[in-house]
Amino acid sequence: MSRSRDLENSFRLSENWALWLILIVAAVIRFYSGYELSLSNDELSALTRAEASSVHDLIVNGIYIDYHPAGVELFIYFWIKLFGHSAFLFRLPFILFGIGSVYLIYLLGKKWFSPFTGLLAAALFSVSEFSILYSVFARLYSPGLFFSLLTTLYWTDILFAKESEKKIHLKKWIGFILSMSICTYSLFFICICCSSWCERIVFSGQEEQNSISAFWFACPDFISS
Repeated sequence: MSRSRDLENSFRLSENWALWLILIVAAVIRFYSGYELSLSNDELSALTRAEASSVHDLIVNGIYIDYHPAGVELFIYFWIKLFGHSAFLFRLPFILFGIGSVYLIYLLGKKWFSPFTGLLAAALFSVSEFSILYSVFARLYSPGLFFSLLTTLYWTDILFAKESEKKIHLKKWIGFILSMSICTYSLFFICICCSSWCERIVFSGQEEQNSISAFWFACPDFISS
């Protein structure tokens, strides 16, 4: 029994060290890229709209004509009011969302499959050129991904909670609702996913279904859209 516990503790320690290494690599790459890369045309466009004289002016002349949800543009408006127009500071919260997404991917992989799967998925995502680029850009992609993953994490906890845990759902429900609400103000297509998340919770009646079948349950809604 003692040997088994020692092996378990050793594995957990190795897992934690591996996770920290992945997060450090992800952070270094993203911070360096955010500092070195010049602002994209999309970011410059967002900055120009955020120069509006008031929130009303931003909504009328910046958000209505852009056809994107208002959340990110409003955030940028208040962010540059507080911290100025430095390119790195402008991108900083989006970089942090990108690093946070690496951690959430690890948690989801661990919950759905195994710790090794979570570490592998996080490691691949942390060095993917596509994920790095869109983690650096101060646009809706990075927060959209972060809050989508966070919503999925709460969704998983709610849907597949053990019988003994079902009475302490309040915090998870609050987290699920808040993160899903933020999602809808980040990306329009997330609204489709939101309907699928809620639909799966409402019609979940068979406890033997695993998380993979639950994930694919949402696919017809997404494809049909």
